[in-house]
Amino acid sequence: MKQIWKMALAMAMAVTLVQGYPSANGKMDVKADETYPMGCSNFEVAYVTDSGGFSTIGCYNDFTQAKNEMYAHGNDAVVRHSSSKSPTKIIAMTSGVAASYSYRRGYADGSSRRAYATMDITQYQSTTTNEKITYVTSHREMIYKGTYSYNTGNGTGRIAVNLTGFDGYTNLDQVDLIPTKFLTNNLRILLGGNNDGSPWESPFWVRPRQSYYEVVQNGNYKELIYHCWSYWAKSDTPQDYSQTIGPAESWMNVGSVYYTNDMHALYTDRYFQNPVIVEGSPAKYYNYYEFLPLRSRTKLNGDQLNGFLNSRGYTEIAYNYDELKSNQSKMVNSGWFFVNAQETYGVNALLAFCMGLLESGWGRSQIAINKNNLFGWNAVDSNPSGSADKYENIESAVTQHMAVNLRGYLDINDARFFGSHLGNKGSGFNVKYASDPYWGIKIAALAYQVDKYVSGNDGSLTDYGTYSLGVINQYDAAVKRYADANSQTLYTTRYGATYQNDFTVILQSENNGWTGFPTTNGVRADGSLLPHKNNGYEAYNWQNSVGYLQSSKISKLSAGIFDNSQIGKVPTGDPVQKVTSMAWKENLMAISGQSYRPGIYVTDSNKVTQKLVVYNQYYDTKEFELTSTVAEKEQVSFKNEALDLTTLSEGSYFFEIRTEYSELSDYNDSFYIGALETVPETKKLGNKTLTFSVKDNVLFMTVALSGNEEGGEPDDHLKSTVRQVLSKFEYADEHTLSIEGTAFINGYDFKEDSEVSHQLLLTNLETNEVTTIDAATLLAPNPINLYDGFTYSKINFSASVDLASLTPGSYSVKIQIRNGDIKMYANLTSFDDNFLPEVRMLNEYQVRIVQNQLYNYRYEINIEKSDLDYTLIKKPTKRNSAFDYTKLSLEGGRLNLNGMAWIYNTQFKADAQASHALLAVDENGVSYPLEAQNQACSADYAEMLGSKFSMKNACFTSAADLSQLPEGDYRLYLDISAEGYRDIFEMTDIYSRAIETVTVGERSYALFISPVRYRMVLSITQNGPNIDGGDDKGETPLTNAVQVSDLPLEDQPVEVPRPSSLIAPTPSPTPDEGNSEEETPSE
Repeated sequence: MKQIWKMALAMAMAVTLVQGYPSANGKMDVKADETYPMGCSNFEVAYVTDSGGFSTIGCYNDFTQAKNEMYAHGNDAVVRHSSSKSPTKIIAMTSGVAASYSYRRGYADGSSRRAYATMDITQYQSTTTNEKITYVTSHREMIYKGTYSYNTGNGTGRIAVNLTGFDGYTNLDQVDLIPTKFLTNNLRILLGGNNDGSPWESPFWVRPRQSYYEVVQNGNYKELIYHCWSYWAKSDTPQDYSQTIGPAESWMNVGSVYYTNDMHALYTDRYFQNPVIVEGSPAKYYNYYEFLPLRSRTKLNGDQLNGFLNSRGYTEIAYNYDELKSNQSKMVNSGWFFVNAQETYGVNALLAFCMGLLESGWGRSQIAINKNNLFGWNAVDSNPSGSADKYENIESAVTQHMAVNLRGYLDINDARFFGSHLGNKGSGFNVKYASDPYWGIKIAALAYQVDKYVSGNDGSLTDYGTYSLGVINQYDAAVKRYADANSQTLYTTRYGATYQNDFTVILQSENNGWTGFPTTNGVRADGSLLPHKNNGYEAYNWQNSVGYLQSSKISKLSAGIFDNSQIGKVPTGDPVQKVTSMAWKENLMAISGQSYRPGIYVTDSNKVTQKLVVYNQYYDTKEFELTSTVAEKEQVSFKNEALDLTTLSEGSYFFEIRTEYSELSDYNDSFYIGALETVPETKKLGNKTLTFSVKDNVLFMTVALSGNEEGGEPDDHLKSTVRQVLSKFEYADEHTLSIEGTAFINGYDFKEDSEVSHQLLLTNLETNEVTTIDAATLLAPNPINLYDGFTYSKINFSASVDLASLTPGSYSVKIQIRNGDIKMYANLTSFDDNFLPEVRMLNEYQVRIVQNQLYNYRYEINIEKSDLDYTLIKKPTKRNSAFDYTKLSLEGGRLNLNGMAWIYNTQFKADAQASHALLAVDENGVSYPLEAQNQACSADYAEMLGSKFSMKNACFTSAADLSQLPEGDYRLYLDISAEGYRDIFEMTDIYSRAIETVTVGERSYALFISPVRYRMVLSITQNGPNIDGGDDKGETPLTNAVQVSDLPLEDQPVEVPRPSSLIAPTPSPTPDEGNSEEETPSE
């Protein structure tokens, strides 16, 4: 049956979880007023409050101990110290961004001091002669990755950051650390101050923002905006530097927001825990114009470049800065200078043109007009207009720029070389050319705007994607002169002694396993490179300047893939669906509105038809044709001004608008008419009365015959669900549980006189036998109002569960509600630890009650024999620990297992003393240790899953000898620990892969999946002798294996990320001892 109603409104009550922290003498809660008082005289561990202050957790004398305590308290925790130069005194945090603030260091300038205008980010924590360095101005965002040293005497130290792609280290005293809670909750924070020289900037308040990508629909273009800010603010609001940087990738959906910690890797969350997955792999984004090597040619000509400038209102050449008019620019009619220089000197004209627009303020800066200096050469900060170079004319400025000046950034042997593309702070010109970390992406955004203009803004692009791009995936690869390993090496690809990142090339040719591309240096006829220095205006020979690498050393990028042929065939936005009018026109109904999919064009081959479909309460239908009109190729409007509704018989009805495309039928759609601005009035036509009403945002019409005007009501109960919340779950005595709460079914009256009853259903997870326990039904002291017209007062319940009367086993707990003839049930759930009783013994049985996160925190009661001590469990979160495997088999009487397991929010580093113990527990609860060894993981699961916690030592192996185990059935358990945390849990497989039987000698070994929580069970039985003495592997799955899809929906587990679904590695032979990185926790 067709479903038309969405899920019901959320219940008007909720359980609020408040993060609690221990209090201690001498500690205080601090509210953010004008300052942030310290709660400790040494290292203070605190958490960020909802008001933007700090509440002290504890005081510590050791920085390392303070950091460990900070990580244990989750994403909002920080470490503070009074010597910090930052107003907040934060010196370490679990998660957040760092705001650059160069002014806290300075130098002597005559009799005064001058603060540094920029600050360095270095490749290594301790500076070396061979490391690479970039620089940045104040008030810019950097991704914080950890604090690695701190000096309590002067507040200095070193932190790890990522500045738009550059992974490195910078000075703690030249940043302000901003915890993520300030970003997510839009809280004010005090930044700046403590300058060491002019400018003497005072601390300032700001509501900081975190950079992100956003996918938007802009007319015919699906585009990507990069949102970023300067943190300097005069009235709380940071300065917006956001740019529309290019077309969105085909897999990006309009409305999506992506966060990034290196400009490439995309995540759906601020903590970088949830990577965007495309075709099974984490997504990486490269902007085409930002990473297009400048050794390329644009398709655009000089007239088109000039036309773009004219389209922005600049139509006259500027000659006098003091008399500058709004329509004047020094770059007017300069387009051909760029195109001509491109052909001679080998630099992309479009990118150079846009570089000029940015550097000269659209050709309107003082030095551009008075000195023809579009690019700011030698315009030093202390005297820019006086020191800047002067050129005879714009053509000479453009020619020198493209022929000589940029060659320094294109010379593989120049210290400024970081790739031949615009780039960011991780690679490209931007590393050394500009302190603005967004310089490269701003130029790329301008190039995209020019291309759209040239293409008529019709959804197509002319120049974008001209070239296929690749990135060299091998460090210091030798670029050959010919497609021959024995030919001359032109250069190697490292940027210096120890650095190479995002070295992009144009995939110009491919033959016999070799890829050719334009070289970053020009290549002369004799094979020598054209260097930067002392060679004047030597031309770039496009024919000679080709280098070769083996194709396996280049990874192809998706940047620049844009298919104009798909215009009009691919959606560019969500469906537009609305009824603008529905009203009586005499005795007929008139209706009009719009229904279409943006981006889907209506053409001669892709016609559109629309209908009004009327359903009765039995889902019988009657169709009415609608007249369609099309505007702007895609905007489809419908109308019919002569609908005769008197043809409908007595009953209740609702309405649907259907839109169908003849060719692109995948985008056919429909919607139900909902609340209207004006609901049609009641109308009596002959012996029928037609009445309209809106319920749950659906328009209903009742047709009643004379004498029966009340008619039928729409079904109010199709959206009914069980609403439940607990108020008690505890022991009343040694073996009796007392359970109280609220439970009802929305869409029905639960009045004082209603026939309501409650029952608990305890389902044995192995046998499916159900034990029913009657509960007392009570009136709620305060009835609940869901504003749906129903009364909810007789909704509370109270029940007692005698555990001694239950057969030992594992039980799920459900709540069942009856109201008259209506009966519904749901899992009893909660994630509040206050409603989680402790582990107890009931005679010889252990009683353990859990809130199973895998099943949305449903209650489970486990009554079983066990010698496992669950009181040893200590975890930083409620999440079930993770387990998966890449190999599991029974061979020769051994259990061969390559697996990985970790406790969430815990570092499984090589130095974290991680351990994995494997246990087999028999039917009497006796545990047998099985051989298992820790191994370092060969795959980076943290990167795959977007975790900030290291999982390098989360893998283990086993080749356990099963021959000494007695016959019987065994559950398999893991006992894992790291960093003082520990968990003991069943090994499960919700995918039911672990099904295998093998016979060795006179014993059979079998692995199968139990119906109880998909637990793995090992069965050992005695068989007749195996005549050939070899392994006899069974091929028929055991009948007691269970499939997820066979279970009721409420008993199906929540699927969790599986690293083995991404890659199936085996543990590496030796652990990686080199990992000392600090990671950001996330649940």
